[in-house]
Amino acid sequence: MDIQVSLDNHNALTALQFDITFEPSLFAEIDTSKCTSRLSGGPYLAACRRQDPPNDDVIRYVVVRTDLRPIESGILGNLTFQSAANAPSMVSPIGALECTGLGVSESGKTIPLAAFDFEAGEIVPRISA
Repeated sequence: MDIQVSLDNHNALTALQFDITFEPSLFAEIDTSKCTSRLSGGPYLAACRRQDPPNDDVIRYVVVRTDLRPIESGILGNLTFQSAANAPSMVSPIGALECTGLGVSESGKTIPLAAFDFEAGEIVPRISA
């Protein structure tokens, strides 16, 4: 199941870091290889990876625009979640951690990002017969 990650850059951010959280026990694998697909080939340094245990319920994004212009709004990339074999069919909310969200404006001002700056989503693991 693919989840799109998008940015509505209303603060003219030139760099940002944020974490996406989810319920790790429901998913066998998470493919982050396309998590910054729209940014590849542009003036960006961008990375996304699942954190190591005990923080394996976190995927961290870091995006920097090297020409110091604002990061364009839109879809940054995709995350692909593969349900665990024993995952129940239930809703797994995804959200953002308040403590780690941070942006940098064109003027170099640091802008803290909080959970309400992110649009929450949800993943529904479905068991295939």
